[in-house]
Amino acid sequence: GGMPNDLCSSFGGMPGNTTGEKGLVSPLFPCVAGHGGEFCQKCPLGTWSRGNSTTCQACTNKPRRNAYYNETGWSNPICKYKCTRAVPLVVVNPDCLDAIPFFVRFFRGAGGVTAIFGCLVVLVSFLLWRRAGKGKRRCC
Repeated sequence: GGMPNDLCSSFGGMPGNTTGEKGLVSPLFPCVAGHGGEFCQKCPLGTWSRGNSTTCQACTNKPRRNAYYNETGWSNPICKYKCTRAVPLVVVNPDCLDAIPFFVRFFRGAGGVTAIFGCLVVLVSFLLWRRAGKGKRRCC
């Protein structure tokens, strides 16, 4: 609300102390999905709209760490996001885990990591054993 300016008050012949009330801000036509506001702009990063609304709502599907929303104008609450550069891609790492937790999860937990590590120890031991044995043998 507020006082009309001089130009507006001259049209209606209203006295200068006339005040108005807050109005409703809305577009003339319904906004399409992914847009909102009085001019139906694209919803900003991290927000979405189904359409027919003046507000864009916050997305909540992105992991709390190592991720950011990367597209505007989203039409459903599952907004598109990417992992930061320091972590594996979102395609294989939807929780945007750091490298070590991702590695552990990728190999199905501590048991899988232990099995891989054990195989590496056996392989290195075998290679060292072969190398040590070749120096001692003499053929013919």
